[in-house]
Amino acid sequence: MNNRKKIHRAIFLLLLLKANNNEPITGMARLKKLLSSIKNEIIKDTPFDDIYYPLNPYNHRLFPSDIFDDVQLMEDMNYIIREELPNGKTKFEITQKGIDKIENIMHKFPKTIRKQLEQIQNEIAIIKDKKEAKP
Repeated sequence: MNNRKKIHRAIFLLLLLKANNNEPITGMARLKKLLSSIKNEIIKDTPFDDIYYPLNPYNHRLFPSDIFDDVQLMEDMNYIIREELPNGKTKFEITQKGIDKIENIMHKFPKTIRKQLEQIQNEIAIIKDKKEAKP
């Protein structure tokens, strides 16, 4: 059985929120943009592409409903916190339980897959830093 099939796509959401010392992400638009960048710059044409968020064939963007579903799932499991800010934006932050879940997941996979996920995690941190929100 392919171990990649055992990875839920929401792991990439958690990896994104864990990146750069658990720096929160403010704004659904920014969250979607970062997840799209991960798809296009890291995951595309890798073995993980088939479990990542699918692209809409008509506009080549991620389906927002998939992202909303996973945000809700991760929030329900207490892996992330979603907070509505006074400016109307939403802040997304990983919890300690979410951090523990990522670490637990990483240790359950064989060394080769763990190395691939660690490399993806490093590349996610670069994208998150590079695409920092503009004030």
